[in-house]
Amino acid sequence: MKTNLLTKTILASAVLVGLSACGTDEGYNPGYGNDNGMISFADASFSAEFAENSGEQRVDLLQGASVDGVALADTDGAKFIKNIDFVEPEGFTTPQAESNTIPNHRISPFTIDGTELVINTELFSESLRECDNTGNFPSTVTYQVTYEIDNGYEGGAAERLLELTFNAIPDPVTEVVASSTEVQAGGTVQMAAYPVPDYVCNASLNYAVADTSIATVDGNGLVTGLATGTTDVVISSVSTPEQQTTVTITVTPGFVLNVDNGDVDENGVATGLKDLPACVATGVTVSPTSVADDLTGDYQYQWTSSNDSGFAILDTLNKGFGETAVVKTTDMVGESSNIDIALLSGFTGSTPIAEVQDRTLTVNSVKNEMCDPGVSENALGFNTDFNLDAVGAPYKGNLAGFAASSDAVSGEASVQITAGSVVTAEGTPYTMAAQQVWNKQRHWYSWNYGRGFNSIGKTYKYAVWVKLEQQPSEPVTLRHIIVPWIFDGIEEGAQGFPGRYTEGGAAIFTAELEANTEWQFIEFVEDKSQKREWSIPNTWSTVTDVFTVWEIYGLPAGNTILLDDYSVVRTDDL
Repeated sequence: MKTNLLTKTILASAVLVGLSACGTDEGYNPGYGNDNGMISFADASFSAEFAENSGEQRVDLLQGASVDGVALADTDGAKFIKNIDFVEPEGFTTPQAESNTIPNHRISPFTIDGTELVINTELFSESLRECDNTGNFPSTVTYQVTYEIDNGYEGGAAERLLELTFNAIPDPVTEVVASSTEVQAGGTVQMAAYPVPDYVCNASLNYAVADTSIATVDGNGLVTGLATGTTDVVISSVSTPEQQTTVTITVTPGFVLNVDNGDVDENGVATGLKDLPACVATGVTVSPTSVADDLTGDYQYQWTSSNDSGFAILDTLNKGFGETAVVKTTDMVGESSNIDIALLSGFTGSTPIAEVQDRTLTVNSVKNEMCDPGVSENALGFNTDFNLDAVGAPYKGNLAGFAASSDAVSGEASVQITAGSVVTAEGTPYTMAAQQVWNKQRHWYSWNYGRGFNSIGKTYKYAVWVKLEQQPSEPVTLRHIIVPWIFDGIEEGAQGFPGRYTEGGAAIFTAELEANTEWQFIEFVEDKSQKREWSIPNTWSTVTDVFTVWEIYGLPAGNTILLDDYSVVRTDDL
């Protein structure tokens, strides 16, 4: 009979109890009685060592045990294993498997079969790593296993110690992942390529370029562009050569146009695509780079949309040597267009302007929560300023002023915030603005972010247009903050919004504004993760009020800033 062992302490086998209760006067006699001899051991302890993922392994728990010089296993009578105690290595959690028959039941890797300990080493395959780069997965673990062997000796059972060790084995490369690469002639770029899993001991890769007159790749994955054209490169694992992939290297002229804020793949390589939130304007920015020559002077660009009714180019704004196009997206989700960008004039150095390749960005419209917020369960509806045109509940702040402005990016109005006289302890001007709606049904942010377990895991990315109406003389910083009023781990006595800008509480997105009076398009990056996408954390487990707060640092008293065309895109629901 096999008895599942718990992770920690195991009581005596039910077999022992059952057979002992039968007595010895009649019926089955297992030979278990007080006339059996005392058990002794050659050593106080013994050890067993196995590799993870090595199948079913067995340990004879009677090994080294004897009675009067005779191996215990060779003596007559019953022997029982009882009072087994497993002491886990510090900081290690014993892996367990899901039960196929009992819901929410976990199965230990350890079972008893008679006097043998049976181990399913496959369960350790995800818990041990020979070459861990996180510090969370040991390469070896040792259990201290104590147990008793009972043969009925009147002096009691004999205690034994087993030191049971499991070792990680090298994890094989199961896949090579890479992205196609673009490089300028005469330039270099690091190829995005890596083995899977990322904790293999030998992560080295080989690179075989089909046409080395176009490009070369060194052993570290550094691509050098030699001549314009396209060639393939086969990337294979050094340790597991059969694991390989093929991608393309495109070598462009030495002067090239780049879309600065297009979407990228998991390797950070531009995809030539961009999702645009519906019903608002989005900024698409292009900039030139040159390998052989410094950029200088003015550059003029031409923007063309293949679907002008769905993605209209409203305006263009200077951005260094580049330019930002203001693209107004249709209200319809699922529309697409090709945005073509051409260089009309500018210094291109050794690359003739006629050879400068146009850049095409394929854009797709996706749901913007601010334009499609759903329906409030309150009969009065949401009281939220979705379009940032100063409607709904009034804004409140620290001596700041609020109004609607007719200067807007794509709609009829924007929110104008006038800085008050408040300064930080360091003397930096500080302005705060928020719609403080304390009704969870009427405040969209509370209704979507503050629903406890129903909100946890929702993932969003944010963008907004900003304009400083006076030329700044000092740096100006904008902070976009999403803050719950109640969350797990909130500090006792937390005061106001800033008292909730702590671990597990507010999500903070900080942007340094450019020192000009043009509209600026900000695609927020969350401060802590340095990623565009942010997920509602597990600490927001309580139904609570949630607020979107705008903070401006460095804006002098009386100066104004405009906010417009705010977009909130939920990415886990696309």
